Amino acid sequence: MRVLAAILVLAVQAKENPQFEAWKGFKPGAWVKHKVETIEDGEKTPSDETETLVSAAADKVVVERKVVAMLGGNPFTTTEKEEHAAASDAILKVEKGGEEEIEAGGKKLACRILFVTRKAVDSTGEIRHKLWMNADVPGGVARSESVSVRQNRLVATAIAVGWEKK
Repeated sequence: MRVLAAILVLAVQAKENPQFEAWKGFKPGAWVKHKVETIEDGEKTPSDETETLVSAAADKVVVERKVVAMLGGNPFTTTEKEEHAAASDAILKVEKGGEEEIEAGGKKLACRILFVTRKAVDSTGEIRHKLWMNADVPGGVARSESVSVRQNRLVATAIAVGWEKK
């Protein structure tokens, strides 16, 4: 019975957070800008997302995300801060893929691929990410493809178009 209890405890423990790992080596002020296209219920929404590292500690990082989206032909801006802990129970699974060279921000980047499955923010399903990771890009993500499976299917693609390391 104790062995079963120990296995259950291990199964529900928080997983290593790739977002924390990718930001922790940078100094505050480092940033990355992504061009994003989101398709929800067949409707495309382009946006620019800039993430800037606000603070970094041994157990968490704080990142500010500014999103400028075009809605109905008009720009709509939101800004929010996100805290990424070293481990998170929102991370359901992390799998390593192969390696691939891509072009992002006008540069050729050797990337390692990660597949990350996480709980949706509103807890109504899962989000599956394919991430092309490069250590020179603040936050690590040079390119991403994300799919959310819930009532309405949401697909987002992003490519880094600029960044500055600090």
